[in-house]
Amino acid sequence: METKDAKRATGKRAKGWPREITVGRTSVTVYRRTNGDGIGYRIADYSTGTRRFLSFADESEALDEAKRIAGRLAERDVLGASIRKEEAGAYASAVQSLAPFGLSLPAVADTVAQALKHVGTLPNLLIAAEAWARDHRQVTRKPVADFVAEFLKAKQNRGASPRYYADLSSRLTRFADRIRKDVCDVASADVQAFLDGQKVASQTVKNWRTVLHTFFEAAVARGFASSNPVVKTEAIKVRATGATEIFTPAEFRKLLEAAAPEFVPVLVLGGFAGLRSAETERVRWEDIDFDAKHVVLDAGKTKTASRRIAPLCDAAMAWLASYRGRKGLVWANTGRDSLYRVQGECAEAAGVEWKQNALRHSAASYRFADIADAGRVAAELGNSPGVVHRHYKSLVTACEAKKWFSIIPATGGNVVAANFA
Repeated sequence: METKDAKRATGKRAKGWPREITVGRTSVTVYRRTNGDGIGYRIADYSTGTRRFLSFADESEALDEAKRIAGRLAERDVLGASIRKEEAGAYASAVQSLAPFGLSLPAVADTVAQALKHVGTLPNLLIAAEAWARDHRQVTRKPVADFVAEFLKAKQNRGASPRYYADLSSRLTRFADRIRKDVCDVASADVQAFLDGQKVASQTVKNWRTVLHTFFEAAVARGFASSNPVVKTEAIKVRATGATEIFTPAEFRKLLEAAAPEFVPVLVLGGFAGLRSAETERVRWEDIDFDAKHVVLDAGKTKTASRRIAPLCDAAMAWLASYRGRKGLVWANTGRDSLYRVQGECAEAAGVEWKQNALRHSAASYRFADIADAGRVAAELGNSPGVVHRHYKSLVTACEAKKWFSIIPATGGNVVAANFA
């Protein structure tokens, strides 16, 4: 309890309070209060359009702040007195815009000014607000493992290829085993740590990132996450590991002649038409038009998900002639392991070193040397003219290209080589 002496002392010190701090014709009142912690000071601040109390423990700080507020109000009075008609209209319009939110213009202006110290410009402020809204929108909580099961089921229902489905299932199941959270709680740091923990080549990490990006985009679309955490993870750059490898005409002939009957069409479609291995695994005999001499790849069979038609030269048709009339998958032994195994056996039997992706690279290189039309080659391969120029230009000569497209079976008889009608 405060003693009589303390009360008497306080009373003496209280003389002259409250104080009025005046600037121009504007005054701000500073109040002095005694509480259990000692003496404090308060200011009633109306500068934002609504009253708010500011508290200070130090008298000089309270007086300085009162002077600053009074100066700001005095300056506002001067501006208000000199306001022009169009400015008054702008003020009225601003007040109308804020009315539905129950906000005063001074309060909003003060808040915006504080926000601009952080973001710099009004467009940035809007971007920041939109980002906040995305990150704080209502979501439905669902464990990662549960959504993995739903996501895979949806992919299966939409006709995902067995190979693509198996890849998704393997990767996402491993991710769910590691990240045991609700989807909405997975942060960019969680995904980054998971990617960093993969002790594999850069290309494989990039493939992981692509799968997870697709997964979380689907989660956002279904309301299980407010944003995609993969977006803010480190982008993976994959550098070329060396020159584009191709087969020589002599090597390709050895491979064709040593290949098992079921593997010959794989070599033909890759080496003459430039199909990717994954595309060859999806092609059916019904997709090959023996009369028009081309293979039709619909959007579901290509890497780029766009339909294309790859021409088949007369040499290719000669190698495929005995297969005419077949139905079903060209490569019936489904599975990447079996394809790799058979190509290894073929290379060993031919006495040729197998080169990764060399069938497609060879087809592209010899085709470009033969017709010198990057746009046409790109359309046939399903990539861009820039890729054709960057990877396949000047790797072989036109003379070597003629030899490549003249590789026909020993019983080929009168086949006219390199005629792409």
